[in-house]
Amino acid sequence: MIKLRSKRREGYWTPRHRNRNRSFSPRLIKGCVAWFDAAKGITFTGSDVSGWADQSGQGNDLAQGIEARRPSFVSAIAEIQNRPAVRFTKADGNKMIAVGITTSQPMDLFIVTKRGTTSSPGNIMWGASSSAAGPLAFVNSGGNDGILSAGDTLLEDGVDETNWIIREYVLDGAASEIRHNNVQVGADTISTNGFDLFCLGDSGTNAGAQYYYDGSVAEVILYDSNLSSKERRKVLGYLRKRHGIPVV
Repeated sequence: MIKLRSKRREGYWTPRHRNRNRSFSPRLIKGCVAWFDAAKGITFTGSDVSGWADQSGQGNDLAQGIEARRPSFVSAIAEIQNRPAVRFTKADGNKMIAVGITTSQPMDLFIVTKRGTTSSPGNIMWGASSSAAGPLAFVNSGGNDGILSAGDTLLEDGVDETNWIIREYVLDGAASEIRHNNVQVGADTISTNGFDLFCLGDSGTNAGAQYYYDGSVAEVILYDSNLSSKERRKVLGYLRKRHGIPVV
């Protein structure tokens, strides 16, 4: 009698096997409009970062054409498992801009970052809006972390300034919130609908007095959607594993 071998037992491909074993990527979740990973897509001009390619597949690349405004690059940081980061220096006015991103509420923004200084405010990210609602800023001001829009403010006091943090900013009207390593640290109403220009490190122009960010950024993921609890766990688990940052 001839025995037929089980394909599943022998490890042959089946659709179920493929879905279970496939490695997670942030862009597998619907609504990923921008994803910047310091380990990929960096363009150097000299030793400075002049371009940072979007890994979401949407082509929303960050760029800085002005030499004096370009951030620097750190190739290996022990605190985040020797992974790289882009370093924004407040004194140099570093920033990077993407003009193709258009979002609306709800949206979910994840940023893996560590502050460099706490003596003055600085925008981690700034989104310009052509609507009457005005600009939207995700800020650090002294010991505060917050979301500022034209008519609304969501601030949290006592931010951990000594360690790397997975910061999550959820914009969903009255359900807007800020989370650090998956712990809610602030909640309030943010009515600004969205933005049509994305700037990392400050506001979206290269002129005038601005609130430059001082710190390092290892990864940024932006969703133009309201993530489910399961989807959020997937993103946070991915970031925790890559950067070694404890998540509750």
